[in-house]
Amino acid sequence: MIELKHVSFAYQGQEHDGLHDINLTIADGECVLFCGRSGCGKTTITRLVNGLIPQFYAGELTGSVLVDGQEISKLPMYQIACLLYTSPSPRDGLLSRMPSSA
Repeated sequence: MIELKHVSFAYQGQEHDGLHDINLTIADGECVLFCGRSGCGKTTITRLVNGLIPQFYAGELTGSVLVDGQEISKLPMYQIACLLYTSPSPRDGLLSRMPSSA
């Protein structure tokens, strides 16, 4: 399960734009499409879930981003890579959960 709990984020240098108090739960096996105008936060949500924010993109982050109950911002990238797969191909989708080994 992927969860965003009261997540707000603004990139460094931005004061007014960004995500504000986002709550989202994506159940295992559920397919979700993020769509909207340029600059509305689609890529930012993906970067939050795959750990690129805050590890590679600086900014002000509040709230919790959890994958399988684990706080993504506290995990090293190699552990995030074991939980998630990010594809550059729109055919594959941008973000997928790795199948459980159980």
